[in-house]
Amino acid sequence: MFNIFKLLKLYKRRHTIKKSGLFDEIYYLKSYPDVRAADIDPIEHYILFGAKERRNPNIYFQTGFYLDKYPDMVQSGINPLLHYILFGAKEGRWPNPEFDSEYYLLANPDVKKARLNPLLHYILFGQKEGRKTKGDNVERSILIHNEPAKPITLLRLINRANVKKGINYIRMYGLKEFSRKVKEKLLSRESLETDKLEKENCLYLSEVMELLLPEPFVPKISITKPIDILIPIYNGREFLDSLFASIVKNTFVPYRLLIANDKSTDPSISKYLPDFKNSCSNIDITIVENEDNLGFVKTVNKLAKLTKNHFVILNTDTEVPPHWLERLIFSLITKDNVASVTPFTNAGTICSFPEFCIDNSLFEDMDVATLDSYFQYVNFEKNYVEIPTAVGFCMAINKKVYDKIGLFDENFGKGYGEENDWSMRAAKLGYKNIIVPNLFVYHKHGGSFPSEEKKRLMENNAVLLKNKHPDYFFLVEDFIKKDPLKFLRTILKLKILSTIYKPVMILDHALGGGANEYTNSLVADKPLAIIIRYDLKVNKYFIELCGQKIEKSLFRLKDITEINHIIKFFNVEEIIINELVSYPKVLDLLAFLIEIKEKNKDIKYTFMLHDFFCICPMYNLLNYEVKYCNVPVDLNQCAKCLKLNPLIEEQVAFVKNDYPNLTISLWRKQFSNLLDYSSKIICFSQKSKKILQKVYPNLSDGKFEIKHHIVDWVRPVVVNNTSETINIATIGHMTIHKGAHIVSSLATYVDYHNINIKIHIFGDIFEPYESFNYIKTVIKHGRYKKEDLPKLMEENEIDIIFIPSIWPETFSFTTEEAIKMELPLAVFDLGAPAERVKIYDKGIILQKQDPEYIISTLFNYFNKKFG
Repeated sequence: MFNIFKLLKLYKRRHTIKKSGLFDEIYYLKSYPDVRAADIDPIEHYILFGAKERRNPNIYFQTGFYLDKYPDMVQSGINPLLHYILFGAKEGRWPNPEFDSEYYLLANPDVKKARLNPLLHYILFGQKEGRKTKGDNVERSILIHNEPAKPITLLRLINRANVKKGINYIRMYGLKEFSRKVKEKLLSRESLETDKLEKENCLYLSEVMELLLPEPFVPKISITKPIDILIPIYNGREFLDSLFASIVKNTFVPYRLLIANDKSTDPSISKYLPDFKNSCSNIDITIVENEDNLGFVKTVNKLAKLTKNHFVILNTDTEVPPHWLERLIFSLITKDNVASVTPFTNAGTICSFPEFCIDNSLFEDMDVATLDSYFQYVNFEKNYVEIPTAVGFCMAINKKVYDKIGLFDENFGKGYGEENDWSMRAAKLGYKNIIVPNLFVYHKHGGSFPSEEKKRLMENNAVLLKNKHPDYFFLVEDFIKKDPLKFLRTILKLKILSTIYKPVMILDHALGGGANEYTNSLVADKPLAIIIRYDLKVNKYFIELCGQKIEKSLFRLKDITEINHIIKFFNVEEIIINELVSYPKVLDLLAFLIEIKEKNKDIKYTFMLHDFFCICPMYNLLNYEVKYCNVPVDLNQCAKCLKLNPLIEEQVAFVKNDYPNLTISLWRKQFSNLLDYSSKIICFSQKSKKILQKVYPNLSDGKFEIKHHIVDWVRPVVVNNTSETINIATIGHMTIHKGAHIVSSLATYVDYHNINIKIHIFGDIFEPYESFNYIKTVIKHGRYKKEDLPKLMEENEIDIIFIPSIWPETFSFTTEEAIKMELPLAVFDLGAPAERVKIYDKGIILQKQDPEYIISTLFNYFNKKFG
């Protein structure tokens, strides 16, 4: 199969540009008479040549201006008009010096609502209606403030209830900051919707795993005549040793070799072939020497006339694996309506592996036989699919179909496109061209023609193919879009990689936060990893396969017990229990994990202490008074807390639903068993280890590893104060256990006493503290990127960071960020934050939570520090 993808891209781009209405063909032909004289399609000329020559597709789009103004677009290599159609208009880019796309959409909400391209609307309607095409910054501001319908429309994209708040935000911080906030929220919403859609549409992993057989399988075939193998040769001496050696060594059904030397310019070919024939006296070999160079097509047709049975056309730049021939011709023998069969290969466009439609090297640098051994696991009946065309590097042909329609059209000259034409002719008679999914044949790609000749042949023959079969390229494009073998390629890659790299399996939650970030850091440098999560929002298990060697794949699990099969299928040797909060029937899960360990002694368990779920269902150890419980020795207190604690109903209701009569003794007994089976327990602070050992004193010190998280995304900050106001920042999401009520009471106290303090909240507020909205002391900045923290601290002149967490955090990223930024930092005397702050020269340990004490302590610190 010749490489049609450049041509496909051209047709696709042409279709997109023509459909957009932004290409004026009459204008282009009148403006550029050389194009008209050459009788070239104007759109195709613009795509191939015109844009590079800075020609304009209409009087309103100035190609040169667009190229000069947007160098990032130039670097992307995309056609400028196509870029504007697909991206530029939405991004507010200017098609000419007098047209501001962003302004036009902002000033004309009817255009934006209709999702029309702004330039096209102006050409068709706007100029007749007298609509403006640009405005200065003052006009933009007036547009927002004097016409409330427009900001209201934008605000409703975020939250209809927040219209008034949004208008106030614009007045306070300006339109630019408001627009940034809008875009941020819209992107966040879009990301959530994409994630939701991805999860709704993903397949069950078990269904994908069933695409492979439990054991490798090679079908047995019965034939009365040998299979003919046709090998046309034109030079390429360097390929012949490996080709013929692989055929002789790996072919186990009767076959004949029909070889033609198409007048090669390399004289060694004529000597090599007789020598090869003489060395293989047990093989039926016919050698044809062309007196003239006939080209690929005529040479193949010449050999095909000698065939007596189904036959295979093999390029010289191929290598075949053991038992290749029986798999290749199996469907020709067992199915009546198959015209041609093509195997998987590394470089075969729609039959390529591991990546679709590109020329790959051999996956993981494997030899052909080893790589093919994995394809022998493929379930043929579940995976063979009809393809729009055979691919000629290795193409098995049904002799009956050949006898009916003949072979290749010799109008295709020396080659490229002939097998596509043949496949289309066969399909029109009701036959199928299929890919045989349980066979891999290596294709070096390029042994038949020199590159320049190949390019010329492809271009000329593409036109011929299009004229003979106008629907051919659409069929190929449709196949590419559907990509029916996507999941087979994915599971094959995973199967191969898991054999080589032995992936780690990680049990994690889907609630976000530090535990998920830690999982991401764990897998970042691993070739292959398996992450299992339970999503409480949709009540489903998901499994993510990811790593450096593969693009992330997301699947569903029918049941958590499927991991037993997954462990064996993917050769898992280590399971990391990263986070179990949110999992249903968690005690049953613990029993299941223990059972797996008892049956698979070699599997290593590593337990990560991100919270204290292994001590109490209330994983942050807050009691019914919303205070740190200090892990009482008296379990009666725990029993009372399990009954009275409102946070259990709010945050871990799933535990109470699953186990209405749960006792803390049963809970700890099950977790104790899992901890005993764990080879290693990783804590992120000494304090969290101490708390765990208080409950489980039998855990030896040798089982623990203290591992501090690394924070490398922030820098030291330099704050230049321009006022006497003290700016206090809280960073990170605000919840009950993160001290939301502490911040609320502190802000209220500051407001009431009219203290010159501003409290900046960076991060989302998840608890319903509506009072924040009415306290002038508080400035809510919302969600942020962690890399932006230093800049945000400097811009807002932050004097001190306050981490108000009221539980003994096992590790605090925000604490570490504050220390790395070298800002003063105040925390309560709890957990990992206090452990770090006690050895930090700008640290403040708070012993009480009441606002008067906090303010007094902070003032004392600044008085001592600065006099």
